Amino acid sequence: MSEQTKLADVDTTPKLSRIPPRPEKDMGDILAAVARGLCKSMGFEALPEDMDLDDVEDEDKYGEYRDFLFILDNEYDWDGYRLARALDDKGWDIDARMVESLDSASILRHAALDRAEKTWVTKYELKPKYALQDKIYLMYDDPANKRKLKKGIGEVVEVRASNLSYIIQIPELGHGQPNASRNMTIHGFCVNEEKILGLVGETSNVPAV
Repeated sequence: MSEQTKLADVDTTPKLSRIPPRPEKDMGDILAAVARGLCKSMGFEALPEDMDLDDVEDEDKYGEYRDFLFILDNEYDWDGYRLARALDDKGWDIDARMVESLDSASILRHAALDRAEKTWVTKYELKPKYALQDKIYLMYDDPANKRKLKKGIGEVVEVRASNLSYIIQIPELGHGQPNASRNMTIHGFCVNEEKILGLVGETSNVPAV
């Protein structure tokens, strides 16, 4: 083998570009985890994690699991009653216990997504880019017009390394200040690292705000 061929076989792609995007809540693996959780709570048989539904020859097997996958993929609002109506349309006999179980779908999704994000961070050895008290640029909902995004400056007040996210405070939104109407202090909101535009004063392609 020539030296030229050896070099051609070497993957010179930068490591960062080989990292897949952060897991998202509507990914198939996340929906499958929620469907399995619903099967468990209602006593139905679910497809094992190490199996692919396409490999199951009997189309009637795991019927409840298949129905759960269908409604989770097609319903935007995961309210228990809405999901129950979707199952009713598929011929299910719905009772109060089922509605209560279906109402846990959003909680199951949050837990599944959290696990997937932590696995993603661990597998690709991702480390937080920003630190406590860093001032960063980001986009957020404009308080004056919820349909528009506004560029602003926030401060990192908490680093969540396990899933590569941060708690950000934006003074304009009252973060960190007592809120008399709610009898609480608004701590801030959670922002994934890839949503942050960059550090204030160190990002040449982000204009001052």
